[in-house]
Amino acid sequence: MDYYIKSYSVFGKEYFSINESSDNDSIHLKSDENSFSFNLVALNYTHTSQTWYAYKLEGFENDWHYTKDPKAVFTNIPGGQYTFLYKASSINNNWQKVPDKKVIVILETVFYRTKWFLFFIVLLVGAFIYMFYRYRVDQQTQVYELKSKAQLLEKEKTAVMYENLKQHLNPHFLFNSLTSLSSLIRIDQRQAGDFLDKMSKVYRYILKNKDNETVPLIDELKFVDMYNQLQKTRFGDGLHISVNISEEYHYRKIAPVTLQNLVENAIKHNIADEDATLLISMYIDDDYLVVENNLQTKGFVETSNKQGQHSMISLYKYLSPRPVIITESEDFYTVRIPLI
Repeated sequence: MDYYIKSYSVFGKEYFSINESSDNDSIHLKSDENSFSFNLVALNYTHTSQTWYAYKLEGFENDWHYTKDPKAVFTNIPGGQYTFLYKASSINNNWQKVPDKKVIVILETVFYRTKWFLFFIVLLVGAFIYMFYRYRVDQQTQVYELKSKAQLLEKEKTAVMYENLKQHLNPHFLFNSLTSLSSLIRIDQRQAGDFLDKMSKVYRYILKNKDNETVPLIDELKFVDMYNQLQKTRFGDGLHISVNISEEYHYRKIAPVTLQNLVENAIKHNIADEDATLLISMYIDDDYLVVENNLQTKGFVETSNKQGQHSMISLYKYLSPRPVIITESEDFYTVRIPLI
C-alpha cells in the first residue's frame, strides 16, 4: 500500500508544496505557526474502509498515534526541529513490518526563547548581580574606611587631649608643691631636698612615658606613691592611700598617669584633713583595677578635671574592649579601670 502526505495546513490554511517522492523533505514554519496538521492519503484499493494511519512528531512525543483519521493535528508546538513520521496499513496490529516515511519540520523559536537569548539574559542578570555586589562591597568599604578614619581621628584627638593632661599636671598641684617646698626650705633644708627630688621624679616619669599608650601597673603604683608622698607633705594624716594588689598583676598594663589623675580628682573634690581623713583604696576585682575613695565632698571645688576623666574614658575605649566603670553611692566614689 502506498501512502503519502497530500498537504499540510497551518491555522486552517492548506499548502501542497511537500514533495511526495522524497523521504527527506522538510517544511519551515515561523515561530507563530506553531499549530499545524498533515493531511495523509493511503492508496488502499481493496479495503478502503479498513485503512489505518500511524504517526508521531519525533522530538515532541514518543508514542505513536493509531487512527483511521487521515489528519494528524498538532497545536502549541514549541520552537525547534522535529521529524514527522507516518505510515498506513490495512491491518492495525502489524505496524512493525510497515516502513515509515518522514518529513522534517523546522519551527522557528520565538527570539526570547532561543538559547542565545536566554544565555544573554543570564549573562545580563549575572552582570547586574555582580555590579550590585561590587557596588555594595565598595559602599561598605567606603563606610568602613570613613568609620576607620573617624575612629582614628577620634583616637588621635583623645590621645592629644590625654597627652596634654600628662604633660600638664594640675597647676594647683604645682603651685601647692612649690609653696610646700618654699616652707620646707625655711624649716628643714634636708627635707626640702628630698621633696624636690620626689617632685623631679614625678615630672621625669611623665616625660619618660609621654609617647607610651600603656605602662606596667607596677610603674604606675611607684609613681602614685611618689605623688602621694608629695601630697602628704601638705595633708599629713588627712590623706591615706592603701594599695592591696597582688604581684601577679604588677605587669598588666594601664594608661600612664591613670592613678595620679584619680587620686588628684579625689583630693580635689573631697575634704582631706586630720579630722576627716580621705581614704583612697586600690585593689583588683574581676580583672579590673579599682580605685575607691570615701565621699566627704567639699562645698567648693577649685577647678574640675572632669574633662581629663572624659579623655581617660575615651582613651580606654581604644585600649580595651571593656569600659571604664564609674559608680557613686552615698558613701563611696568608685572607678573601675580595665587591666590590659
